[in-house]
Amino acid sequence: MLCCQGWAVSAHAEDLAAVEMARTRFEEGVTYFDAQRYEEARAAFLQAYALKPHPTILLNLGLSELHGGHYLEAAGHLADYLREAPEDAPERSTAEQGLKEARARLSELRLTAPGDEGEIYVDGTSVGRLPLLQPLFLTPGVHRVRLRRGSDSVVEEVYAVAGAVHSLTLALPSESDVQRLAPTSHVAQIDPLPTDSAPPAGPTDAPAAYPSFGSWLFSSPAGTTGLVLTGTGLALGIAGTIVATERYDSAEDATRTIEDAAAAQGRGGTICAGGTSSLPQFQNACGERQRRLDQGDTWRALAIGGYVGAAVIAAGTVAYYFLAAPSSEPRDTVARTPRPRVVPIATPHVQGLSVIGTF
Repeated sequence: MLCCQGWAVSAHAEDLAAVEMARTRFEEGVTYFDAQRYEEARAAFLQAYALKPHPTILLNLGLSELHGGHYLEAAGHLADYLREAPEDAPERSTAEQGLKEARARLSELRLTAPGDEGEIYVDGTSVGRLPLLQPLFLTPGVHRVRLRRGSDSVVEEVYAVAGAVHSLTLALPSESDVQRLAPTSHVAQIDPLPTDSAPPAGPTDAPAAYPSFGSWLFSSPAGTTGLVLTGTGLALGIAGTIVATERYDSAEDATRTIEDAAAAQGRGGTICAGGTSSLPQFQNACGERQRRLDQGDTWRALAIGGYVGAAVIAAGTVAYYFLAAPSSEPRDTVARTPRPRVVPIATPHVQGLSVIGTF
């Protein structure tokens, strides 16, 4: 169900051109959604929301992402809608049902921290400061959750299970614990920073634990897809080789039969020229021989294609495994790294690009 309720616009407070453009993109998004073109609907609603933030657009954006398989983004946008929309909004039940469907495919993490302040990072990417305004959703798998407060930080590893709710407490070492750590001759003394100095960056996250190739191959969508396609290519290659060999052998038997019949009639030389013969009594036999040869060529080509395809897919799967492994480079910074998204705007009157993000 897509909610198409409009919104009231205060003409004296907003740029009419931006509002009209947002309305146009919103209507395009509705059209795309009705046609089940969810990726295009998502892009249109993103542009509309960047131009005119409104709960109705946020709801439709979340529903488009839900139907398009972007469950993490859908959960965030639907949760935002439920937080911003009025309690008596008629579309709240739709948003609640959509959020329920998204949460069934995700894991919810409930964070607590003494003092309830600091920056939260998930797998090296900032997700906001405590207290978080919405639930923290995670895709199934292993994640590293980090709390940074000034120059101090603590990291915990969480194994997220789809449909589950996890609780995690992140506690930084207290000052008294730090004072009890007496320096030794093997520990360098660090002078305190001046009060007007910026706090140094905390320790970066180590690379996330990555499954072995065998585990990844059978557990990840990319791995299982590569395995299935590689097996399909090998099966096609083996089947093509067997059938091509049988067809060539059958054509060879036909050749011997034709030659024996020609010898019995006192004829020599070339009896079959391609798929025909100059002798009427051998034309059908020569045609059948050529048909078997053609079938052998076809199956041989399929076999070669299967083997080559299997090799390419197998190599691509292995390459993707190493490319998808967590980088060993530091991924955190003291400040939140902007993550802009550039999406096109194309209407009968305006063409261009819109940049959406938090800065």
